[in-house]
Amino acid sequence: VVVMNTRTSLPAALINTPSPGGLTNQTGGGQAVDQLLVTNSSANTWTAFDIGNIIPGRQFLTGPIYISEVEGTGNTPRAITITAPATGNFNRDFAGFTGPGTPLILYCDFTDGVLNTTNLGATEPVKSFALGTGAAPNDVSVSPCFVIPFIPPYMFAAVSEGGVPGDGKVGYYMAGIGCATGISTNARPDSLVGELPGLDAPAGLDEVVNFNASGALFIVAESGSATSQIDTLGLAPSATLASPPRIIRSFKTGANPVAVAHVPSWFNPGNGAFICILFTPGCPTKPLAFVPAPCWYSGTEQYPAPGFHEDFSGAPSIDSYVCARGAGRIDVLNSTTGGKDFYSPIIIPGVRYVASTGSQ
Repeated sequence: VVVMNTRTSLPAALINTPSPGGLTNQTGGGQAVDQLLVTNSSANTWTAFDIGNIIPGRQFLTGPIYISEVEGTGNTPRAITITAPATGNFNRDFAGFTGPGTPLILYCDFTDGVLNTTNLGATEPVKSFALGTGAAPNDVSVSPCFVIPFIPPYMFAAVSEGGVPGDGKVGYYMAGIGCATGISTNARPDSLVGELPGLDAPAGLDEVVNFNASGALFIVAESGSATSQIDTLGLAPSATLASPPRIIRSFKTGANPVAVAHVPSWFNPGNGAFICILFTPGCPTKPLAFVPAPCWYSGTEQYPAPGFHEDFSGAPSIDSYVCARGAGRIDVLNSTTGGKDFYSPIIIPGVRYVASTGSQ
């Protein structure tokens, strides 16, 4: 695992771990636990690394990276995710809802076709859910913990199941009481609550609650050759919140889309830089009059513009960045309308993945 300095694009640390299959982390100040979680596909474990000594804005590490814990898994663990912290969280989408007080971890055993829930410090999964023969779970993504007056807190996760061609699925998990696992009621079941079948090789997922105007919870990439599109996913009509997924809208992409991400609601409080949605009130447009000039890296609009105030709304770009692996490009699409960004597509021959700190 390579820890990169994003200012210099140079490695700050190398972490040796057997056959890393998936990565997730919880950082961002406040109550964040500063842990990097890595599934080890050949060793059938996941490992938590303490990355508290990686200080944003410093070029090098200020101390060692320790192993916090190792937990056994089923066969071939790959995708893994951890909830956002309850406070801090500025490196994710901090507008709106955040994570529960106790971090919840979900990971998938690819060979076994199982979705697991667990917590830091646990010695085994708290809950395990068999997804079915040949499920081939590709990705897992978790929403914020929704805390709304007069409604008990609730939280969803989505898991993409590649399955057989033309009959892949996305399943929804709903957390238990207080957005936790291990304790449940009928209304907060800590269990799978339904699935959406008939998808064409569903692959990468992204959580988009805090900025998608259509009411979507997640976006999934259908990577099969017959489809090649992304779908925004909400809740199917139901008398309760414990509902399966439904497709809100679908947008065509380049061939074989395998991953989806979005620009996080991030800003650098040290020098007044920020990221904003172009052509919205208060956001500069594209002229080169700014000194220093904007950084237009792979379609992101990053403005190191002294004299402007940071965007404390926390609003990330509404665009979704889709890795169309078969086409060798990144498509940049408005996640609500499907409209293409000024930079789209970004041609990167051999591209295999796209991700960001804002994505789940």
